[in-house]
Amino acid sequence: MDAFRSRFDVIKNRKDAIIDQAGHMVHHDQPEKLARLLEAFCLQEAAPAGVK
Repeated sequence: MDAFRSRFDVIKNRKDAIIDQAGHMVHHDQPEKLARLLEAFCLQEAAPAGVK
């Protein structure tokens, strides 16, 4: 499991999130919640250094 988890370390500013009432098809089970998380991550990545 350590080798699997270590792959995520290459993603800068990665955060784990648990989305309630979603299984392995989270994009089908909770699309709005997933979209909000992805949008927040992408906006954070697009901001200039030091700006959030």
